[in-house]
Amino acid sequence: MPPKTYHGVEAFIDLVQKDINSNITFLKQGILHIPHNLPPEEHIALRALENDKTITIKPADKGGAIVVMDTTLYIEEINRQLSDTTTYEKLRGNPVNEYKSKLDGLLKSGFDSGILNKREFEYLSIPHPVTPVIYYLPKVHKSTTNPPGRPIVSGIGSLTCRITEYIDFFLQPYVVKNPSYLKDTNDVINLIKDIGPLTDEVWLATVDVSSLYTVIPKDLGLRAVENRLKSDESMEEVQRIFILDFLRFCLEHNYFWFDGDFFLQCVGTAMGAKFAPSFANIFMGHWEESHIISKIGKISSGGQLTLWRRYIDDCLLIWEGNEMSLRKFIADLNINSWNLHFTEEISKTSINFLDLEIFREDNRLKTRAFFKKTDVNSYIDLSSCHHRPWLRNIPRGQFGRISRNCMEV
Repeated sequence: MPPKTYHGVEAFIDLVQKDINSNITFLKQGILHIPHNLPPEEHIALRALENDKTITIKPADKGGAIVVMDTTLYIEEINRQLSDTTTYEKLRGNPVNEYKSKLDGLLKSGFDSGILNKREFEYLSIPHPVTPVIYYLPKVHKSTTNPPGRPIVSGIGSLTCRITEYIDFFLQPYVVKNPSYLKDTNDVINLIKDIGPLTDEVWLATVDVSSLYTVIPKDLGLRAVENRLKSDESMEEVQRIFILDFLRFCLEHNYFWFDGDFFLQCVGTAMGAKFAPSFANIFMGHWEESHIISKIGKISSGGQLTLWRRYIDDCLLIWEGNEMSLRKFIADLNINSWNLHFTEEISKTSINFLDLEIFREDNRLKTRAFFKKTDVNSYIDLSSCHHRPWLRNIPRGQFGRISRNCMEV
């Protein structure tokens, strides 16, 4: 419990209240003026860019860059993706009334059965849902001239935005129980430190699942989640069934708008859904149970898998044997009925994983910071009106990252 009297908070509240009262007084007098953080010429430039419909400005998928694209090319890329009829279906009109009726019935059944209390029921009900829209983030790390896009469905205020939070609340605890689970870069570094001396037969590799979120078959994804929920003896069956009904509704009613038309995503889940990372993690963990875990430490085809760890769709592995056996192992991963396709990076000396370069030195594994070619260094001028401690912590945070990622520092 915080102390009853906390003078720092009280002082902050007093200052904010004074600013509000001051602005209200100025507003009544018709002379409200709030100082801007940008000089006038920069405001004019930003307005000009905002009103220029021939260009589209989006953040890059990775690296932190801001990408300015020809709007025609931007629309062509989205239309290219939406033309994939195995993934997207064009609808005749806005399905919101039909979908809302179904969801209202599902919510009512949850409330009537006592699974949802009144507060939960009211929170999950969206009386006037906003239409979800699709956009994409350009993958300039793959091509700077005509980058492919990572599709994102913006569903803030949409029909399912809150039930995706509800689902994610229950799914997250199962994600960390996957044997291959990696939390973050620190987890990788600690893992690397514990790996003993390497033999000359050791290979380093990473494999990446292509477009994981949008390729997960609904039936297999639901089965993976159901298996995880069933493994939890503390969860009542009625609660488990209700979570699965919610999840099935989100997967089967994932609609959005683009350029005057409505579409339904037929496979996988949309990036942008709150539960998407947890759902994808559980799906991959379910796949690993039958395809990976039993193979760790066992000799097969002239080599053996000694390490397999994963961060969502990025997998780190260590193989002991010859290169041909490793490549066969990865090729066999691509022969599956789970709709998964893997791309790989293989080396005896160094590989890149997350924001690390993992390399061999003196028969040990070490790490240093990895920067993609498209990474950019943005800055905020020290004269900015941002909170001063926040400004001072930026270089500290950046140097801390370098110190953490580089084992030799």
